[in-house]
Amino acid sequence: MTRRNIFRSLIGITLTRFTHAQPESMASCNPGPTGVPAAAIKPPHLSSESDIPEWLRQWQQDPMSPIMEGRNPCESILLIHQTLSNPISIRYANSSDGSNTPRSVTPILLFEKENYPDSSYLLAWCHSRNSPRVFKTTHITLQD
Repeated sequence: MTRRNIFRSLIGITLTRFTHAQPESMASCNPGPTGVPAAAIKPPHLSSESDIPEWLRQWQQDPMSPIMEGRNPCESILLIHQTLSNPISIRYANSSDGSNTPRSVTPILLFEKENYPDSSYLLAWCHSRNSPRVFKTTHITLQD
């Protein structure tokens, strides 16, 4: 399975797991970049469940909680853009190859995973890749 497909499966399962778990009153709070609720974004097709690596399967199954209040300046700014559905320019440091790429993203959900208490993640529509992506917030540098 390619790295791209791994992240597509990550995003697809993340979206469906969270949107089905949230209360009805929040179902339309976080619209996608086109004004469509995040739940309307369809998960990508996988050829089989065996395509998902075990570490990713465990991460996906870990309960997630939305972050409502920023614990640092980066999270606070991302939450403001999430609330307003405004795009933001970031640089994202890829941990696997060390590349640092500019991205334009529209935040959908800032969240954390139960078994990863020191990490927060941003689910966002990536305008650079034209698809939803998950970003680890410690790898994000905000651009002016």
